[in-house]
Amino acid sequence: MPHVTHENSAESRPSFWESYRQGHHRTALLILAGTFLLLTLAWAAVYVVDVYGLSQVGALKGAWWHLFRQGSPVEWIQWGFLALIFWHGSYLCGVYHQQGKETYARFWGWASASFVLMLIEDAGDPRHVLADYGSVLLGIPEKFIEGAVFAVMVAPLLWALLRYRQPLKDNPQILPYAVVGTILYGLVAISTLLRVTENLYFRVGRSLSESLTGGAVPPYFLVDFVIQETVEALAAAFLFAALLVYMRTARS
Repeated sequence: MPHVTHENSAESRPSFWESYRQGHHRTALLILAGTFLLLTLAWAAVYVVDVYGLSQVGALKGAWWHLFRQGSPVEWIQWGFLALIFWHGSYLCGVYHQQGKETYARFWGWASASFVLMLIEDAGDPRHVLADYGSVLLGIPEKFIEGAVFAVMVAPLLWALLRYRQPLKDNPQILPYAVVGTILYGLVAISTLLRVTENLYFRVGRSLSESLTGGAVPPYFLVDFVIQETVEALAAAFLFAALLVYMRTARS
């Protein structure tokens, strides 16, 4: 991986459009375009198989199940991006520590901790296990336990943003990607915590299932699997794009 430096002052850092004109966003935009393409193909498969019935794969629970369930190909996209963010962020932490740039090193160290926790949670689902045990053995509502797990996951990143935010202040060119990714993940977290409130997923999914798939995808799973996994994959892609632009700018 190329050497990373930050010898330029914050004032010399390019704005979003300046860095775009310098070609720093090319790889990030290709990654986003590829992600959109893969997700579009997955949605197209649902329409071809489940809505229009043009394949016998639908007899095996439907394309929506095979492509969007927990541990499915669409979720692999998110896992890959989370792993790459953790890997590159840890690399930046080590490089900046060697260069004596402790603010930068600590920012990326704490941020990387959050992303590896997100990867562990999404791949292993410990949140659901803890919620089940906590509700049965201790009588604690599941949403409180899930909220606590979310808090633990994002705590390192929040600490990095509050205490060591200089890398973001010095690199405004990454903010559009980071803001979009953060908003998308935030929407998923909020909807997840509210999903059991008055059958939110079912009520929303019932309307969407009829309008989008003609009822071919079960309402709850349209929201919990198809839509949620799509949004999570896009969120991870935008955050990885932000990291790629950051590294490209830092090497220039």
